[in-house]
Amino acid sequence: MARETLAPTTLDSAVLPGIEVQHATRPLQDVVGQHKAGQYLVFSAYDGHGKEGHIYANHVAMGVRRIVTGEERSVAHAAMNIADYLRRESDNPALAGKDGGTTATVIVAKDNELAAVQLGDSGAAFYPDSDSMIERWLTPIHDVSNPNERARVIRGGGEADDYQGFRQLPGGPWIRTPRAVGDPGFAVVSHVPEIVGFTITEPGTLLVATDGLWGALAAERAEGLASFRETSANPASRMSSERRGRIALYMAQLGRAHTNDDAGVVSVRFEHKTV
Repeated sequence: MARETLAPTTLDSAVLPGIEVQHATRPLQDVVGQHKAGQYLVFSAYDGHGKEGHIYANHVAMGVRRIVTGEERSVAHAAMNIADYLRRESDNPALAGKDGGTTATVIVAKDNELAAVQLGDSGAAFYPDSDSMIERWLTPIHDVSNPNERARVIRGGGEADDYQGFRQLPGGPWIRTPRAVGDPGFAVVSHVPEIVGFTITEPGTLLVATDGLWGALAAERAEGLASFRETSANPASRMSSERRGRIALYMAQLGRAHTNDDAGVVSVRFEHKTV
């Protein structure tokens, strides 16, 4: 018997390079992914850091595509397999000696049932159509603004700073996120992902993105909020924005506020669907 559910209907993605990438002085470090594996859809974002962070980001992005086979019992089972893979990759001999690491935000979806695997300060947020200015943050952020992460860094002998992140030793290099794949030599960096399950209960747009996007949105919020509200007040404009997954708006904001940070985003529309 046919039933109606909420499910992903359209996807879009983009990666915007930072200034140094545009000037060819460093490689692009952000990677996004979207693929189907049997009954599951997988959306992901990775933000490499350090001299060879792009190697970590690309390696992990390709690995995640192989992990979900479509034979898993549930989205939670698929997420546990992804989390186990991400945890192990920090000890992968193929990455031995590489300088850097990567964040990972991976969403597994079956209709409106989702599970998120989170390492680092990339993340996912949902914007319901009922009020597209509401940002429902779906994943924990692993930086020192998170009290649990800050306490863990300090317990491990590290130093935390709200602006610079953390460092393991006085005078040592600062790192933004205390959870990641990689970062060899940093004892306070955790390689253990968090898994969060959630259900989409109304139509809207899911963004899975690196911190370059979230930072640009925060910087542009004062300028862009009024104009976005004005556009959203027009039903025809609102529907057009929804069909595009709002990605044009966010990329435009990035272009105005952009600095040296790369930014990657996957935009996913959830709408009613008969199955």
